[in-house]
Amino acid sequence: MKVFHELAFEGYVVGGATNLFNDPALMELITAVDTIHWSGYTTQVTGVSPTLTLNEFYSNERSLWYNTVAAPILNALPLSTSAETPFQAMDPFPAVARFGYGRLQIVLGPTTARAFLQLWVTGRDLSRRSAPNPATASAAPAATNGYAPPRA
Repeated sequence: MKVFHELAFEGYVVGGATNLFNDPALMELITAVDTIHWSGYTTQVTGVSPTLTLNEFYSNERSLWYNTVAAPILNALPLSTSAETPFQAMDPFPAVARFGYGRLQIVLGPTTARAFLQLWVTGRDLSRRSAPNPATASAAPAATNGYAPPRA
């Protein structure tokens, strides 16, 4: 089983910037699991009616990116200008092929908006393909030969 919880983005976001993405070091990790969950919060928000939109994109070569889901995973979430706004989003189709690399586009609207954003990504893979390799596993149980036992 593969599980991770990583900080994907932390910083100030300016409204209207459409080419803002999560940490590039996480591109391969995002596609190495079956289930992706995004969570975070915004604070210090300014602007008139600010909103947050998150879009997932996938690629095989990191130059042509595809949105495999028709709608954003978080679409125009209204943000509070007087308090923190927590949010959560999950890939709606975890069975859809994700290619080799994945990233999340962060869009803050309208152009007058500004916000501090902290974004976390959590991934989980319960499939047998994520089990440890018996050749490299140091303490693998002998009964399962280093692989996770089959689910009932």
